[in-house]
Amino acid sequence: MNVPQYLHSLRARLALGLLLVLTLLLLVYGLLAYAELKADLMEIAEAKLRVQAEPLLEYCAGLRSPLREDLYSSAAELMQELEAQGLEVRLYNQNGQPSANNSQSLEDAIPLQPSLLSAVMKGKSLSQIRTGTAGRELVYLSPVINSSGLVQGALEVRASMSSVDVPLARTRLLLFAGGLAVLLAAVGLIYLVIRYALRPLTNLAATARGVTGNRLTGRVAVPPGGDEVTELFVAFNSMLDQLESAFAAQRRATDQVRQFAADASHELRSHLTVVTGYLDVLKRGAAAEPREQSRVLTAARTELDRLSRLVDDLLTLARLGAGAPLHRQALDVPGMLSDAAQRAKLLAPQRRVTVQCPTLPPLRADPDKMRQVLNNLVDNALRHTASGENITLGAGVRNESVCLWVHNTGEGIAAEHLNHVFERFWRADTSRSCSKGSGLGLAIVAAIAEAHGGNVEVSSAPGSGTTFTVCLPFDGGEVFEEKLSKG
Repeated sequence: MNVPQYLHSLRARLALGLLLVLTLLLLVYGLLAYAELKADLMEIAEAKLRVQAEPLLEYCAGLRSPLREDLYSSAAELMQELEAQGLEVRLYNQNGQPSANNSQSLEDAIPLQPSLLSAVMKGKSLSQIRTGTAGRELVYLSPVINSSGLVQGALEVRASMSSVDVPLARTRLLLFAGGLAVLLAAVGLIYLVIRYALRPLTNLAATARGVTGNRLTGRVAVPPGGDEVTELFVAFNSMLDQLESAFAAQRRATDQVRQFAADASHELRSHLTVVTGYLDVLKRGAAAEPREQSRVLTAARTELDRLSRLVDDLLTLARLGAGAPLHRQALDVPGMLSDAAQRAKLLAPQRRVTVQCPTLPPLRADPDKMRQVLNNLVDNALRHTASGENITLGAGVRNESVCLWVHNTGEGIAAEHLNHVFERFWRADTSRSCSKGSGLGLAIVAAIAEAHGGNVEVSSAPGSGTTFTVCLPFDGGEVFEEKLSKG
């Protein structure tokens, strides 16, 4: 259904709705008031007519014989008095025939209708409104009862309805004029009220039109009060806050992806360049010397292994970022720490590797991912410790989380670098810059911890060693209050 153009405006719909409601209320009120006034005027007119007819009824009740045609002469004074009051009087006998009349001859009088005669002869009084040549008339018909209680005939008294019609006509005019005046005044008042009430929404619309991806700093002033409009403004500002945060996060993510792509391409190109260089060496004649050929092939294979690990790390980060499902199960944390320590001893027998693991609450996590976390942290510790230095693996409880940590007594990390250690391909201006790692190990640790609903922390200082702590929420069990012990 097509909506008229003028109803597209909220102001127009509100104004029209209010006017319709007001018109309906005025109409209902006018009809009820008019009906009540009409009923009151009719009741007054009928009562007045009964009172005016009462003297003649009392006179007729004193007659012993049926009504006679000469009643006008015998009751001339009463008849004239009624005529002077503008009333028309007519007497009917028991047969419904006119026996007296104060306004016309009996020859012109019409007999009483049988239905009315029957009702009157049963002692009932009736009131009717009839329309004649002189206009609308109120007719009162009453039985004439003598002193013996017998109905002798009927008395009919007619009066003009002007005492009712004139006030009603005046009332109709007043109701129409007053209602129209009220509606006209209401139009202006409704316009002002709606304009004032919708002014905040106009400001809100103007602010909303100015919102773009590059302009999210604008906010609307919240009007005082706690009504729905205030709630709308608060919700709108909150939405802008969320949009601003989302756009900022998107920009940061875009920048990170762009930087990540640049770093990844650089890392891949570096390894490929090295492999290409080795192949060129073979091409230039190293293949003719078995010892040199073996050295070059070994170096190329080592570089290809690094390239393979880099690709695997990139795929791991991509799967974690895409929300790949985790295969959670109950973990044997002490056994996992012991396996990681044995691996470290095999890779670097000259390091002193120890394990500290108290009793822990149940922990459900992906065992393969958690082994990768420990291996990455251990590999990082091996790269940054010298022969004879210590590496300690441990676990404990903090609040409602199980925390696994790896501590080393290596060179440490400067304070200005701590916020960057979990960034992809980041390397400090220390020995780490020439390390054999891919630059993704700690980023993978952070991604795995986040995927489990946990977090990773680092504490370090130059010359004081470094501690990496991964905390994951445990499942059920008693809340342990044991503090972490980090040797």
